[in-house]
Formats: sequence, structure tokens, C-alpha cells
Amino acid sequence: MNIVFYNKKGGVGKTSLAYNVARDLGFFLISNDDSIIETAYEGQAKIMPKIKLIENQNIVYDLGGFTDPNIVEILKAADIVVIPTIADINSLKRTANTMKEVATFTKNIMVVGNIVKQKDQEFIAEYVNAEFFIRESKIFQKSFIEKKSITEIFNESKLHQYRYRNIYKEYESLLKHLKDLGGLI
Repeated sequence: MNIVFYNKKGGVGKTSLAYNVARDLGFFLISNDDSIIETAYEGQAKIMPKIKLIENQNIVYDLGGFTDPNIVEILKAADIVVIPTIADINSLKRTANTMKEVATFTKNIMVVGNIVKQKDQEFIAEYVNAEFFIRESKIFQKSFIEKKSITEIFNESKLHQYRYRNIYKEYESLLKHLKDLGGLI
């Protein structure tokens, strides 16, 4: 199964979501964008300046928005393309453009309103149809620092289960949907 996190707009939380989904599904993570993934997900993540499609593997791709001719091949082969966006007018316009471009390669597109506050959901809906919303939380930064997924952090203690219950519920819903798409248990 190939899951692609993509948006031509940077700063929308692609890497944070891709990293956590890859860890929780036990998938390999590949990115063309310089980040901390190789350190945080040792042996299971690779940054490739020239990204390429790897077939017959369970992979999460975290694709930066710059031009790479191989991105098209990866988008075409994706089981699902997840397009994160934030509640910023420029991001939403770039997200709408990204959706149109990606739709020429695949119909398997899912928009995720990311790093949102409750009031942001209506604003995002004015521009794009987001299927999921993930609230703003420091747990994403914590996941990189501790080299754990949101699920791993959540399950560490009753305190974490209480503290992160709302964001975990949102994230778990997204994760369950991706598992269902891929026929994963």
C-alpha cells in the first residue's frame, strides 16, 4: 500500500502526519524534503533528494511541493493521496490548486484540515471539503523528540490518555480510515 502526503504549500503539517501514520502502520517513510525523519524513525525512513516509486512495499511518502518528475509517478501509484491544509487563505488556495492537479492522476484524494482550532473548520470548509480535522497540539513535536508515534505516547499512561484524548480521537479516526482503505487490521 502506498499512502502519499502531498501539498504544494509548505507548513501544513505533511511531515508530522506522514511520520505518525508511517510509525503506527509500521510502514517505511520516504521524503524528498529535508527533515528529522531519519533520526526519529531510524532504519525505517529515508530522505531522497530525487524521490522514486518503490513498488510492492508498504510506504508512506512525504512529498514536498517542489518539482520532481517522479512525483507524478508516485501520485499515480498511490492508493490514497492525503492533502493536509491549514486555516490560512494562502494555504487553502494552494490546497485547492493541488487538489485539481492531483485529480488528473488519481481520484483517491483526502483532504485533512490540520493544526486547526474549532473555529477554523468552517473557514476551511469555505474553500475545500476536508474529511478529517486534526487539532493543533504539541504532541506532534513531542512525537519527533521522543521518537514515538502519537499512539505510542497516548498509550504510555492514564495521564497521557486524559491529556491527549481529543487529538488522539481525531488522529485515530484518520488512521482507522487509512487502515480500512488498505484492508489493514
